[in-house]
Amino acid sequence: MNRLLFSVSLSALLVLQINHLHAQDKLIDTNCSALPGACGPEIDCEPSNRQAEERSCRRCLLAKPLLGGCAVVGNDPDCEATKAAKRATAEVERSRAKQKCEEERSARSAECNARIAQEQAACEIDRMAATGNAINIFQHVLVSGGKGQPKQIPQQVMDKLVESGLYDPIYLNSIEVLQLGSRLDVPPPLSDKQFGITIGNRIFLYDINEIEELPIGFWIEQLELSRLFAVYGVPEFGRAIEADPNGIDTLVDRKVAQTCKIISC
Repeated sequence: MNRLLFSVSLSALLVLQINHLHAQDKLIDTNCSALPGACGPEIDCEPSNRQAEERSCRRCLLAKPLLGGCAVVGNDPDCEATKAAKRATAEVERSRAKQKCEEERSARSAECNARIAQEQAACEIDRMAATGNAINIFQHVLVSGGKGQPKQIPQQVMDKLVESGLYDPIYLNSIEVLQLGSRLDVPPPLSDKQFGITIGNRIFLYDINEIEELPIGFWIEQLELSRLFAVYGVPEFGRAIEADPNGIDTLVDRKVAQTCKIISC
């Protein structure tokens, strides 16, 4: 019952966090900064109930047949074995519940951070347009460079990446794949890319109809670029690409090569 209550309480907290996220019209302020607590309350995934099997296993191991009473008192081996097994089962269940909570928390955080990045990009574009300053091309593409409904990475690709143990399915599900609106929108440092480009958590394909045929190495490359955008921010990493595109390519290519040693690319 306690384990069930723990699981239900985690689910309830996650639902509250999700509702909080979707209830807010804006995640940023007028200065294009993320609002405090924009992503909802932080979920504590540490199990609150760590009660173990504590029943006593003290038994009379040898009775006094003539005088009555007990000659030898000790721990019953069968009872101890049962108690240990229950403890182990409870620990496994707590570990699984914690892992599930952390995965869901990570997914909610990735979803929220992606929305914040997109809102910040749109905010910066509006602010630059109002002041007559040059618009950051990376933020522009992130906000309005795609057309049609977003898709996900093909399932067979996700299955292979998850099977390798190198990628979390929740992270993969946070990536959006869209048809690029116009090749004219591609930032110059990315113009030599063969199948498409990545900005933030969005992969823009030159031809969305080719999504099922693209090689797995392409997806690994885009995932690494998306990770770097998440770490450094869209405008900052965009400037890094503009300043040293060959250096970024080398960094990403190294990651692809390492991953392809594990996954057949």
